[in-house]
Amino acid sequence: MRSTIRISRKAARTIEYVSEISLDAFSSEVHISNFLNRPVSRKKEGIHFSYPFNLPHGKVGYDCAWGTVELDVDRLPGANKNFITASRWVDVSEENMGICCVLLDAPIFKSGPLTRDPWRWGPPELCGWLKHTSYNGEIYSYVMNNYWQTNYKADQPGWTLFRYVFKPHGGYSSVQNHRIALESAQPLILVYGKGSVDKKIPMPSHENVSMTLLDFCEGRLLMRLTNISDEEVETTLVMGESEIPNSQIEITSLGKNQNKTGNCITLATSETILVSINLDTVD
Repeated sequence: MRSTIRISRKAARTIEYVSEISLDAFSSEVHISNFLNRPVSRKKEGIHFSYPFNLPHGKVGYDCAWGTVELDVDRLPGANKNFITASRWVDVSEENMGICCVLLDAPIFKSGPLTRDPWRWGPPELCGWLKHTSYNGEIYSYVMNNYWQTNYKADQPGWTLFRYVFKPHGGYSSVQNHRIALESAQPLILVYGKGSVDKKIPMPSHENVSMTLLDFCEGRLLMRLTNISDEEVETTLVMGESEIPNSQIEITSLGKNQNKTGNCITLATSETILVSINLDTVD
């Protein structure tokens, strides 16, 4: 059962702004969909949605290219700090509690006091490059602007939709955030029909190893495995109740044969590896 509250209101330089907030009886997730109906406007502007959290001492983390980043800790000194791009999620966590926000349609966010992006015009304190990125209790989803010098039109009229999934949790876990984001962005689709065949799929035995690609090629099953945790893990591949033996598994990633010992595969933090399985000998 899901209940949705729909709020329609006026907002600056918009024809209509509609926000839908949905709660599910069987989940702790909060789904928010923001609809903007915009006129043709070429006045310099940037549009953000503000999300305040009751986490005054929270640390901000986000994902990028099968890795995780802590704000202003894991980034290069010259990295852009005025706005940040996540792959799927941004998280704010204290020691024993936090919240993950899945960014389904707008991957760019800001943290700390809201400032303009650097322009060629304007006072430096409003328009300069930030040296540090802070967190003051709010995360801003950055959805559009018309002042970047780009090759697309400078107005965005009509309806646009920006969706978010908020998942409260206990302690921070990049593994759980990865799963929440993947379930939201690529929900499982079940197909029923006559003549369907029950097929078993090999799965990694370790819960922190995610299968991020599955394909068939010339009688072999190709899998891409990624360690989505913050520590090294060892995994085997399991088909039903049995582990797939060493003779049926081949590492196809160049230079990574040493990752396999017998039928056990070792993955460093955020490491990705390609595996080929001989289907002719798999029951």
